[in-house]
Amino acid sequence: MLDSDISDSDEGGEPVPPPMSKALSEHKAFFEHKASPEQLGSFDVRRRIEHIRELRRLRELLEDPSFDELG
Repeated sequence: MLDSDISDSDEGGEPVPPPMSKALSEHKAFFEHKASPEQLGSFDVRRRIEHIRELRRLRELLEDPSFDELG
């Protein structure tokens, strides 16, 4: 049952904490091509690290004797 003491204005989401809002603004700036050179370099590094991690996960999966790619 709905609580009658809560008004519609109380249902709005909580404000985004500063670290998340900063991350979102950096993400938005990257896709809008308004990022500073430092931010773009940071994004390149993050992308490269994530790529290396994915390659490592795939290598470990292929080396796993219990992995059956046909099954």
